[in-house]
Amino acid sequence: MKIVKYILPALVLCLIASSALAKVELTSPDFQAVAGGAGYDVQGGQALPTIIGLVIRVILGFLGIILIVLVIYAGFLWMTAGGDTKQVDKSKDIIKNAVMGLVVILLAYAITDFVISKIQSEVLNQQV
Repeated sequence: MKIVKYILPALVLCLIASSALAKVELTSPDFQAVAGGAGYDVQGGQALPTIIGLVIRVILGFLGIILIVLVIYAGFLWMTAGGDTKQVDKSKDIIKNAVMGLVVILLAYAITDFVISKIQSEVLNQQV
């Protein structure tokens, strides 16, 4: 359990830092085409709303992975219950909570995507 306590926050921090601070400086046209197709700005840094949206998407994606792992764990508990109603009820509660968490994460993603796209469109309209 101590591993999860220390490794998980470090992993999340690394994912956030690597995606938020990534700066693409490629000179080859092939690399520029691939980086541009992936959504990276090959001419300079990305705008702040884009970086914030990317960080939020990474966090929400990581939470989605955690919820999938919880559902798999709960399914394993249920399959190995062997008729123990306590363990079956525990696994049902985990699945129910994971599904509710997934709904919250999907709503948070939808709201975040909507807000970030509106901010980006407003920033781009003011710069033009």
